[in-house]
Amino acid sequence: MKEQEEKGNWYLDKKVKHIFLSTLVITIIILLVFIVVGVIIIHGNNGQFEIAKNEKKTNEEVENKNEILGEYTNEDEFVDPTITKLLVQTLLGKEASNENQEVQDKNGNILVIPAGFVVVPSGKNNVEYQDPTCPTVEDGIVITDKMEDGEVTGNEFVWIPVEHPEEMYGIISEENGIKHYAGKLYSFSSSENTTKNNWQNVINDVGANKTEEVNGITIDWIQWTDKTKYREPDTVSDYDHYDECLSIVLEGEEKTEEKFKEQLQKEFDDLVASVNKYKGFYIGRYETGALSSENRDSTPKVQKDQTPGNANWYYQYVESKNIASQNDKVTSSMIWGSQWDAVMNWFLKYENSKEYVINSKNKGNYSGARLLTGQYQVKNIYDMAGNVFDWTIEAADNTINRVYRGGLYGFSGSIYPASSRRSAPPGLELYRDAGSRATLIINL
Repeated sequence: MKEQEEKGNWYLDKKVKHIFLSTLVITIIILLVFIVVGVIIIHGNNGQFEIAKNEKKTNEEVENKNEILGEYTNEDEFVDPTITKLLVQTLLGKEASNENQEVQDKNGNILVIPAGFVVVPSGKNNVEYQDPTCPTVEDGIVITDKMEDGEVTGNEFVWIPVEHPEEMYGIISEENGIKHYAGKLYSFSSSENTTKNNWQNVINDVGANKTEEVNGITIDWIQWTDKTKYREPDTVSDYDHYDECLSIVLEGEEKTEEKFKEQLQKEFDDLVASVNKYKGFYIGRYETGALSSENRDSTPKVQKDQTPGNANWYYQYVESKNIASQNDKVTSSMIWGSQWDAVMNWFLKYENSKEYVINSKNKGNYSGARLLTGQYQVKNIYDMAGNVFDWTIEAADNTINRVYRGGLYGFSGSIYPASSRRSAPPGLELYRDAGSRATLIINL
């Protein structure tokens, strides 16, 4: 009896062990299933956790964007999660900010609205956008440094995009990690062939014997190593050594041609640094007006209905700096030759402005009389062809002349189009028919 009882207990113990092991195995299997399912839910593309995480991220992005926009938007402003910048249309006519604002248009093009400036709405001062409520960089986005009671009362500028900044300059020297640059200059002809002239690059021969196509137009790159070619930045020795000239453009006790050349180099290097970072610059919407032929401290105007010219090159060069001298976020300047060519190359990209580059007939003041600023516009920029010639900082193919661009009221728009390049001595004489055009760069 005792033996049977022991056998029975052994059998029960064995059975219990089997049940325990089976339960343990089943539990482990269930746990493994839960773990696998959990991993799939967490990491699967259609998992609810992933969806919830994405929704949370999107909501946070929208909240961040709305926080940036402040009063300029509403809860539906950013339904598109691909929008990463403030939309330019939200700033139309709005009060100027105290800081630079990086914005984008509906096509994703990015630009910077400088502190103290306002985006001019369509219809104000004849500003034209294809969609009045949604301006694009292609239209020519206009800004002003002053609006009062909804009307433009200040200087106006238009954003020029530079997608590939290296097309504007070449490196001419490098020492201790500091690079110095020079402009790449283009000439344009009615045969739709363009020639790009660039300085010799002492690091490597950028552009030597190179031909490329830009928007269907052949560009041949040519180099130079001396002062027999168009160039910038550089002095024109026949005039830039005179005390009367240097006293206008230089401050301080040292007034030498070499000092002026150093100043020009620094200004061009600053341009390159800004364009490299922000991929563009602003050009004066109008030719510069209200210039002084006697006072280097006067402040000219980039506004409609002003008289252009009436000052020699030296006064126009230095007075152009005064336009934005009260704003430490930007620097104003007389336009460089490479900037003018950047505008022409931008025009070449679009059918509605391409012909203007090489034939400005009926698109400029060629009436035979000088008129006030604001006669004919292309992409919201007035009078790059006709009216008066516009001085640039570019030096001509000698040691005498500075370059002026665009046409003149007394000539033909087919012979002297927007891209035309001519030159004359800067001198101390007052050239009534040679004005200038200002630019703005965003300070770093």
